[in-house]
Amino acid sequence: MLFVVVVFVWFVGENEVRAGNCWMRRGSNLRCQVLYSTGLSRQECCRSSGSLGSHWSEDEVPMATLFHWGVYGGGAPNCVPCRDPCFSVHCGADRYCVATRRNEPQCVCFPAGCGVPGGPARGPGPHGGAGGTGGAGGPVCGSDGRSYRSRCALVRARCLQKRVDLRVQYPGRCKRSCRTVHCPGSTSCVIDQSGAARCLPASAHLPLS
Repeated sequence: MLFVVVVFVWFVGENEVRAGNCWMRRGSNLRCQVLYSTGLSRQECCRSSGSLGSHWSEDEVPMATLFHWGVYGGGAPNCVPCRDPCFSVHCGADRYCVATRRNEPQCVCFPAGCGVPGGPARGPGPHGGAGGTGGAGGPVCGSDGRSYRSRCALVRARCLQKRVDLRVQYPGRCKRSCRTVHCPGSTSCVIDQSGAARCLPASAHLPLS
């Protein structure tokens, strides 16, 4: 019988839904304000899109503490929004939506597969490719003849500078010899008029210097 009680207590503890408080808004100080209801889980607080509750805090505290926070403390700490501000935001190629400290959406220049400020690395996406080869961790040579420390750095530069034609030419730093250049696909290495190694289709080969 004792074993059954222990198992039941463990099961309840493992599956306990943490209750907290539901609030109607979050202030400019990032604290929850205007109490809507107490003793609710986040799921209960945010369940209905038409609910007045739009923010939740996990602190289970006495009403006296809630009153003190509301009157003297500017609101409750650890205020969590019900809705992800980036849910319906489409930033476009090479850009990614992140939530600001005020829970407002902001598009930043970070491609898929690269680290995002304040979050984990993103997986593959429709706008993540940099064109050509070159992993996120190694240096690459750009179509502008400049070396970038990684594919991510190149794609971020493309986004920040609004240079839609910037692509990865080949992995590794830009070179002035074709000896160690590995061109992707059907392109081949040529030396352009400035003496730099470039990967170009056979039909677009430049005259030698």
